[in-house]
Amino acid sequence: MTPPRKTSPSSAATSAAASAFLGAGAHDQRWLFLPADTGQIIPVPLIVPVPFSCDWFAGLAAVRGQLYSVIDFSRFHGFDATPIGPSSRLLLFSPERQLHAALLFERIDGILSAERFHRAPPRPALSPWICEHWQDSSDDLWQQVDIASLVNHPHFVESAAAVRVQEAAA
Repeated sequence: MTPPRKTSPSSAATSAAASAFLGAGAHDQRWLFLPADTGQIIPVPLIVPVPFSCDWFAGLAAVRGQLYSVIDFSRFHGFDATPIGPSSRLLLFSPERQLHAALLFERIDGILSAERFHRAPPRPALSPWICEHWQDSSDDLWQQVDIASLVNHPHFVESAAAVRVQEAAA
């Protein structure tokens, strides 16, 4: 089943019917992204902590000579910090966003066909960037992230400010 079209004007990409999602997770949290909103997925490089930053701001990482803000997506939502292990990955944003930020996940589940999901019963979203809730055939709950709402939210923008401060100091 292809997810129905979303009528919210918050993201043009979200308003188009999706045939696939990119799945990611940490702990018991499962997240879905539209592939068009995402960029590369890379193994976790060295992350340098930034003193006096938010607890969800994992730090800065150099990716191909560019500094990236690394946001622990689990911690960003108030859950435990994401453990970094062999399957941990950074999800970089689509280059069209011109945002040097990455989300840290314990695992990337890959491209998942939208046919394996059905709309979950309505529930309040934990965050304004959660645009849909889905369940898979195992009845696991997945939350679809509206990237445009996420990157424009003041709470998230705090992380981008850390990179500008670090770059200005260099």
